[in-house]
Amino acid sequence: MSNVILKITKEMLDAENNYIGEQIVSDFDGSIEISAALGYVRFGSVKVSGFIIALAGSGIEAGSGIEAGEGIEAGEDFGIYVGLALRISAQQTFGYVISKEKPKNLLLGVWKSAKPT
Repeated sequence: MSNVILKITKEMLDAENNYIGEQIVSDFDGSIEISAALGYVRFGSVKVSGFIIALAGSGIEAGSGIEAGEGIEAGEDFGIYVGLALRISAQQTFGYVISKEKPKNLLLGVWKSAKPT
């Protein structure tokens, strides 16, 4: 796992808060920190070898999966939503969160335990 931390800022989001930064996050070797006060930041899918953390006033939404080798955490009073654009029948296959521990504010999606390395 890389020690690189991608810090997502408002400049990396479009008008609907979709991530449009240059770094590909569907298979990122490192961690992601979402700046404070951004609201929900939306990803198609996101997979990192480290952690994903959204600071106060920010949350995480993904059209399909969220995977982090370490942990996933949204800002206080914000949730984590996975599979918003999926059919109900596809939730188990694509609407997943994989991490060492179940995120406390996972509001939509199926949690799967990360396999120990």
